[in-house]
Amino acid sequence: MRSEKRGASGSRRDSLRLPRRCSRSAASGGSRVLSSDARSPVRVALAAHGEHGATDIRLLSVTSPYGATADAAASWLRVAALLVSGELRFCNWSSIPLRRRNKELLDDIVEERGAFELPCFTRATTIRLSLGFLGLSLRPPGVFAELRKLLVDHVQFHGECTLDDTMMPFLEVLQVYCARGLSSLTLRLKHLIWMDLFHMRGLRRLNAEAPRLKKLAVVDCFRSSFSQDGACIVAEDLEALWWQDWYCPSLVNFNKIPRLQQLIVSPFYGEWCNIYNPTCDGLLKLLPRIHCLQMFIPIKPVSAASSFGSSTAYSSKIKLQMETQC
Repeated sequence: MRSEKRGASGSRRDSLRLPRRCSRSAASGGSRVLSSDARSPVRVALAAHGEHGATDIRLLSVTSPYGATADAAASWLRVAALLVSGELRFCNWSSIPLRRRNKELLDDIVEERGAFELPCFTRATTIRLSLGFLGLSLRPPGVFAELRKLLVDHVQFHGECTLDDTMMPFLEVLQVYCARGLSSLTLRLKHLIWMDLFHMRGLRRLNAEAPRLKKLAVVDCFRSSFSQDGACIVAEDLEALWWQDWYCPSLVNFNKIPRLQQLIVSPFYGEWCNIYNPTCDGLLKLLPRIHCLQMFIPIKPVSAASSFGSSTAYSSKIKLQMETQC
């Protein structure tokens, strides 16, 4: 664990390095950092900080290489919520390669690792959670009054989630990567300007009211659901849309997006083109007054050994441009 704190004058900065304390798990044969009881080293260190009057931790970074339990994480997060006034970072299962963690997203059966409720960080400005598919609930009592950025990845949700201005009144950036179990996401955030939703397996419904949203990316979220309830997005200031997912006009409603300048869609050429072309065509119709369209077609390397010895034709791109007058 690493923390930085600032005194009352704002000029002094101290650092704390916490030695690893690992407890063996007889069942799994592995080791864990952060014990599940009140003697958790992170909890003890944070409590000591509080006792010495260090109530303004500007950066708290906690890494658990071999996996903290949900109870262990919850125990120190409750203490940290009273102390952090800047950025919180928590990385669980950091020793597991990213490729392996991403593969777990696609598994039909996933090990149940427990769940915890994120306590209310009233003074934190940024929260970054990489949870190793621990379960997370975002329904704490209280207000994240200073929170500007919420970034979560490799997380297990359970059912529905709602984020609104009563909980996070000044949230500007929301990013969720590699999530399971979130069937419905509802957002009512008037200050949100940037939202990324990537690889959210099982998402069926998305309702978002974000009048100041400038950038939206939805990638591989609805494709994994056999049934979809659809999406309704109200974002009249939207300028950049990356929609690499299923799109059906009867199920996905973007309301009005008169300021849209950039549109990125699923590949429409080559392998699987017949599947993605309807999505691409439907999204292009969101821009009936488009006057300039650029399409880049990647060409894979082709071996020419059979006809021209052992030479290889390197990949290239063809750029097609269409211009029309309104």
